[in-house]
Amino acid sequence: MVGINLRCVDGVDVAKLSPKQIDGPQPLSGRPKKRNTMTVSQTDKAKKLRALHEAPGAFVIANPWDAGSARLLAGLGFQALATSSGAKAGVLGKRDGRVSREEALANARAIAEAVDLPVIGDLEKGFGDSPDAAAETIRQAAGVGLVGGSIEDATGNKDAPLYDLETAAVRVKAAVHAAHSLSFRSC
Repeated sequence: MVGINLRCVDGVDVAKLSPKQIDGPQPLSGRPKKRNTMTVSQTDKAKKLRALHEAPGAFVIANPWDAGSARLLAGLGFQALATSSGAKAGVLGKRDGRVSREEALANARAIAEAVDLPVIGDLEKGFGDSPDAAAETIRQAAGVGLVGGSIEDATGNKDAPLYDLETAAVRVKAAVHAAHSLSFRSC
């Protein structure tokens, strides 16, 4: 029998974060066969994410690093998930900020398809410096099943670590415009 120690995730007692009771493993013969496809539409996931943001109080978003950890976190009762650029970089043996858009979005697709929860993407700085790069990243993120995302203001340049306010605002405006042009709205 294989066991998973759920109390050793970055020193956090995950069981205390979970609203669900964790049942023991089911015998293999008694488990229903599940397909590895999304059963909740992207629009419904977006509506759920919007409802979580509009509800009173706070909610906790967990960071899976792959499809398997996404399923585990969904099983613990988290209501939404967010990819982590640092986690994906670590899995690939790279430094944070060194994962390509294609690698990040392939991982995001696997996570979004593995669960019926809304998934938000850590989209680094949009995988480029231009407003068009930020907008294109938002469009591609939606194309792989994400219903939200963050575009950071870090440049990756040691001499100028943050975009100036005007550049940052133009990049955010382009990303928001791209998000509003999608077939669904989450926030």
